[in-house]
Amino acid sequence: MGRLEDLKTRWERDPASRAFLPLAEEYRRLGRLGESERVCREGLQRHPHYHSARVLLGRTLLEMDRLEESSAEFRAVLESEPQNLLAGRLLAGIYRNQGRWSEALETFRRLQSFYPDDAEVRAQVYQLERGPEEESVSQGARPVPVSSQDALATNTLAEIYFRQGLVERAVAVYENMLRADPDNQAVRRRISEILGGESVAPAPQAVEEAKESARIPEDPKRRVIRELQNWLIGVQRG
Repeated sequence: MGRLEDLKTRWERDPASRAFLPLAEEYRRLGRLGESERVCREGLQRHPHYHSARVLLGRTLLEMDRLEESSAEFRAVLESEPQNLLAGRLLAGIYRNQGRWSEALETFRRLQSFYPDDAEVRAQVYQLERGPEEESVSQGARPVPVSSQDALATNTLAEIYFRQGLVERAVAVYENMLRADPDNQAVRRRISEILGGESVAPAPQAVEEAKESARIPEDPKRRVIRELQNWLIGVQRG
């Protein structure tokens, strides 16, 4: 049985559980965004305060270019969990790419109050404070490739977050790695394991395969998605 069928079976066996989340994430990973949205919404009817699921719904809508709906989901999460790092970064990214600089800056400053040592958040606050003129100068530059040493260090950071119970921060780090290296199957597996609750131990295979990671950025079709991916890569090391 393939992974998708296994996840579907697990949720069908216990539809009142939170097993819908890894299924929705698998649909999203496969590009089946409509099905990811449907599963998220069905699950959230039973678990309306499940923030990870609402963030995933927001991400799915974002990838469907439904930016206003996506923003609404991220804002709903932040209203009850203002320290949610992934929701805050994605919402700020939408604001930024819509030219809503003051709202993007306010969102990142709020995150900084919870994560003062987060290098990427600090970098975003610094850049937004410098204003859109500075951004327009830097938009034409390609992101700096991430070395294998950087990939390994970032992977280790994600595993530290995971061991500390900071699941969403671990997932956010791994997702940044995927944006740098979309074909990294070890990282994809690790995200699925964490979201599915299938592993509670560090993932040595992901660490080893990260050593071979070298970034070759893709050129997404949609400008907003491309720019969101670029700034989310950010500063990986603080």
